[in-house]
Amino acid sequence: RDKLVTGVQTCALPIFPLRIGCPSIISSHYLPLLIREVVEKYPTLLPRIFEADGRHAISMLMENEVDAAITFAAPTQNKSLHVVKLAKIPMALVVPERHRFAVRGFWPKSDFPGERWIALQENSGGTMELLAGLSQFGITPEFSVSTNSIEAALNYVEMGMGIALMARPPESILRDRKLAVLPQEELFGSIQLSLVWLNSSALEQNLLNHIAKTARKLAEKII
Repeated sequence: RDKLVTGVQTCALPIFPLRIGCPSIISSHYLPLLIREVVEKYPTLLPRIFEADGRHAISMLMENEVDAAITFAAPTQNKSLHVVKLAKIPMALVVPERHRFAVRGFWPKSDFPGERWIALQENSGGTMELLAGLSQFGITPEFSVSTNSIEAALNYVEMGMGIALMARPPESILRDRKLAVLPQEELFGSIQLSLVWLNSSALEQNLLNHIAKTARKLAEKII
């Protein structure tokens, strides 16, 4: 009996953690699919997810608090970082479904002044693009709410507290919401979703490459 137990223990594979930092919307609507596919190939992984909006995921990576980051924030040029571009997502205006922009369209120079806005992820995506886009018309937006959460921003828009500019949200998050999504890449550009890890990462390179390949494949399908 002792030999049998010892044999089982010897054959057991070691479990090791995979720490990923990412925005809450990625954690909720994208990461479960990614984790499922990666664990199928690497069953000894123990995923640990840290929700980190804005540039916080990159900060956690640089402090070695996570092994990889999925982020909308463009990493600064740094030779210590390995960056894999997953998807280019157009910026979009999100408004209540009966808002005049959704019903009859708009002309930015005449229709945007006086409109209230939701300030979204001020340092990494949404607000910066909004400020840059409106500056060409000499417009400074008036903000009614500031948040780092995309889901919270959608709630505030639905409540009528303002309209928001964000990377086009996935359909799964828009179900049952009375919102209209108006893609505006020509006016406000797009935002890049990236997977980032340290070149000095202790994780096996094959694992990191598999995560990157799987993440990109899923991004093409659902984002």
